[in-house]
Amino acid sequence: MENVSLWQKLKRDFDSGLEKIQWFSSLFHERLTSEISLFKYLNTINELEKKKEVLYATIGRKVFELISRRTVDVYSQADVRKAIKEIKSLNAQIDTIKKDAEALQ
Repeated sequence: MENVSLWQKLKRDFDSGLEKIQWFSSLFHERLTSEISLFKYLNTINELEKKKEVLYATIGRKVFELISRRTVDVYSQADVRKAIKEIKSLNAQIDTIKKDAEALQ
């Protein structure tokens, strides 16, 4: 009789340990998924920031060109207006991504 109860106790302890491991792995999986998503958001934000820097440089070059030609009306230039629109669009995308990332935390 004692062997049966020892066996039952061993099985119960094993099942209890297995439940704890499953709970921990589930928790770990959720947290890891959340962290990976957050890193993806941050990477996307960095890529958009790089695009903005390129646009800023484009605007700066165009303004410098216009100044050297003594042209003062910078906003009438299509390249400058297009770059400014793209920067505004990128800023909106970055804000949306930041809100999504904050929701994960």
